[in-house]
Amino acid sequence: ITIIIADVVEGEAEGEPQILGAAELIDVANFNAESTLVQKVADQVPTIQAAPVEGEVARYSPTTKRHGFAWLKVLAAVLVPLLVISGGGFLWYSYTQEQYYVGPHDQYLGIYQGIAEPTFGLPLSHLVQPDATLISDLPTYYQEQVQQTIPASSLDGARATLVMLQEKAAECIQIRNSATASPSPSPSISPTGPTSSTSAEVSADPSPTATPTASVDC
Repeated sequence: ITIIIADVVEGEAEGEPQILGAAELIDVANFNAESTLVQKVADQVPTIQAAPVEGEVARYSPTTKRHGFAWLKVLAAVLVPLLVISGGGFLWYSYTQEQYYVGPHDQYLGIYQGIAEPTFGLPLSHLVQPDATLISDLPTYYQEQVQQTIPASSLDGARATLVMLQEKAAECIQIRNSATASPSPSPSISPTGPTSSTSAEVSADPSPTATPTASVDC
């Protein structure tokens, strides 16, 4: 740092000019040559790109973050509903596969896993145990129940229902066979006069064999 104290006066200045401080070290006569040399050296030094100032970074950074958050919002708006729908569909399908029911398998009985009602036209059940019991051998009431399907909460429950239906069918078959095989009443001949009389009277048996009555509607 060079401090120069001068006094401004009128007229001619007295004395000679003096160069003080750091300027005293400069050769004024060769100043132009030295300036040219410094310029040449400066031209040979590669230019270094200055790092952006803090203001520039602050100017552009919020814009980049804003675009990133916008993409995240769009992605979340698309993925979240898909995940919810997929998860709900998986849970619903898992629930249906824990259900069982007894229903018609052609003209026979069968145990199914799932639910009888399709969803969007897709079946949600499949046969797990066929049976040789004919639906037509069941009482009328149970025939209607089978056509509408009889639900069960487990496979064991469905098998218990199937056993009950087999017993009802066997009972109906037995009743039908008994009704078909029962004999019709036969007439009896009893004498009406003396033992020597040749005339006889044909009378019906007062107590014919009764046809068994079905305990269920077969």
